[in-house]
Amino acid sequence: MEALEKFASNIADFWIGMLSFAKIQLSNITVTDVVDIVVMAVLLLFVYGFIRGRRAGKLVLGIVVWMAIFALGKVLKLYTVSFLFGYIFQAGIIALVVLFQPELRTALERVGGEPLRGLKGLSDNGRTDAHLWIRDVCEAASEMSRSKTGALMVFERSAVLTETAQSGIELDAKISSHLIRNVFFNKSPLHDGAILIREGRLHAASCLLPLTRRSDIDQALGTRHRAAIGISEISDVFVVVVSEETGKISVVENGVITRDITAQALKVMLTERFVSQKDLREEIEAEVASDFAVPVSDETDAPAEAEKELTESQASAAKETQDEPTKGE
Repeated sequence: MEALEKFASNIADFWIGMLSFAKIQLSNITVTDVVDIVVMAVLLLFVYGFIRGRRAGKLVLGIVVWMAIFALGKVLKLYTVSFLFGYIFQAGIIALVVLFQPELRTALERVGGEPLRGLKGLSDNGRTDAHLWIRDVCEAASEMSRSKTGALMVFERSAVLTETAQSGIELDAKISSHLIRNVFFNKSPLHDGAILIREGRLHAASCLLPLTRRSDIDQALGTRHRAAIGISEISDVFVVVVSEETGKISVVENGVITRDITAQALKVMLTERFVSQKDLREEIEAEVASDFAVPVSDETDAPAEAEKELTESQASAAKETQDEPTKGE
């Protein structure tokens, strides 16, 4: 009971101290402090958008948990825990640089390459005009399914697969049906591996993917399908697989495979995941407008043409009827 009262007293003292500190700081706040807070908030927002969904995000979550344990140890006066975590955090800066090296490099390259748009690009998912390349992807998948050409296509979502891209050949090319089919042509030097689609562009080809280690996978699935499941287990991606043996199209997401789907079903899935609601609404409105614009003229002209043909056929039949008795005489 005494321990519980002591714990509650320590918690209360902690919050009282925090409130007193906040009161003192707020009474001394200036315009410079406001600007400082806004700038830091914007930077933290873009950093959050950059690491969200990446493996770095999971590392950040782990660091936050460790810091919470360290703070709890300080509040509860757990000297051993505080001592241990104190030494760990002394080397934490160097460890963070090592752990986040790929993400830091990507962020600095974006900001350095496009100073004005680089910060915005950190959290940009690049989903604009996605319906334009979805059509080409589905057309390529349909053609490769018909010709039984094996294919493995990885679509980045919130995760950026830097290591996967570095394992292949960087292309950064505009997506087209012909390009995808040429990459996976069995005589092509890039056909062995996966293509990586990033921000609506074919970013890299011949990429290596990790295989799943699950034992409950159907034994009939080959290396392509196992690689698709493996990459979806560790990253936020959407994967399309075309079987070289059967020509069937499969999709994989979050370690779950959906087999034998049509190209139309694939288009629906890609649209749901990569087309924003605004773009999708505009596309639907355009399709509806075209559907109603074309048939109107056809329906207007068709009855007139049919009536004209009917009149001509009736006149011809009447003339033949009149001519028959004359021939008989």
